[in-house]
Amino acid sequence: MNLVEGQTPDRALRKFPPHIVLDPTDEMEILQREIFGPLLPIKTYRTKEEIRETLMQVAIYAGVPAAVDSFRVAKEALAEIETK
Repeated sequence: MNLVEGQTPDRALRKFPPHIVLDPTDEMEILQREIFGPLLPIKTYRTKEEIRETLMQVAIYAGVPAAVDSFRVAKEALAEIETK
């Protein structure tokens, strides 16, 4: 989804308007590599287990200090989901 109406990518000027990528699959390159550009992938989850798996992958990728924080955030997020 292009966030700036009327703008299109321009290779010659090296311009790329901001985009949202809705529900990318795990196999898509946008979720496999670091993003350097105006792209925001938004992924939805159907189960708590899917959320846990993704948070574990992020924690492993980011390293031990980030993993501790990721577990805290995951625990808070899952607690909030369970109350709804």
